[in-house]
Amino acid sequence: DEEFWKSIVADSESLHKIPALLTAKVRAGIPPQLRVKIWAVLSGTEVERWKEEYPKLLEHGSPFEKIIRRDVPRTFPKVDLFREENGRGQAMLYNLLCAYSIYDPEVGYCQGLSFLVGPLIMQNMTEPEAFAVLVRLMEDPDPDNPTALTTNTTKRIYGLRSLFTPQMTGLHELLYLHEHFLSRLFPPLHRHFQSHRISPSLYASQWFLTLFAYAFPFPLVFRIMDVLIAEGGFPTLLRFSLAVLQRNTGRLMEEEEMEGILGRLRGEALWEAYGGDTEAVVRD
Repeated sequence: DEEFWKSIVADSESLHKIPALLTAKVRAGIPPQLRVKIWAVLSGTEVERWKEEYPKLLEHGSPFEKIIRRDVPRTFPKVDLFREENGRGQAMLYNLLCAYSIYDPEVGYCQGLSFLVGPLIMQNMTEPEAFAVLVRLMEDPDPDNPTALTTNTTKRIYGLRSLFTPQMTGLHELLYLHEHFLSRLFPPLHRHFQSHRISPSLYASQWFLTLFAYAFPFPLVFRIMDVLIAEGGFPTLLRFSLAVLQRNTGRLMEEEEMEGILGRLRGEALWEAYGGDTEAVVRD
């Protein structure tokens, strides 16, 4: 499998010729030591461009500097890389968030972006590499070429920025689709939620805005990002959100109070249903 991924790095133009094989290989797992290069290749990231342009962004002051500096130390308090005050991890996270707020003033800064940037840093990416992937993941589709979402694997459009714009149109779309498929696929669970006045906005907003990093361990978040980068942003987030509910249906149905249901949906109890098996989430 490692030889397969090395061949992909060497010949990224072949990606569009093997979509089914690529999907199978991604779901089987990307070698951690190759993840930086594979994420860049699969996303069509322009690393060389940002090696030159990223430092220029840092020359400008961000209007969000104070709030970013306040948020950075408390974003990943349990992760060693980010634990040291003003250490390398915190400095990289601060720089990347400031740079993006300058690059995309409409989005500016919101705390959820840290959960997208953090996993990039954890792959031992340089700041320009992480910023290059971030820009690709946030990029909106071209309204004049909507088929770009599906016809060009190496230049897939992820559109995650619509989760973080002031209108949060992407988040509203995902929440609508999540409830639609929840009612169609798992009607008893949907009725259980309705009877306790639980809407997706009360639990799934947190999932989507943090790429599940708030409730799941980072090795699983990395696997979610593997699939997201290979198969698309919204479809992947939607599929994982439904798979998690399916796996936890029995336990959720046993809860008879709103607080108990939300406590399970918002916390680490979701992960307990998998018995520590990261790959089970991907298989689901």
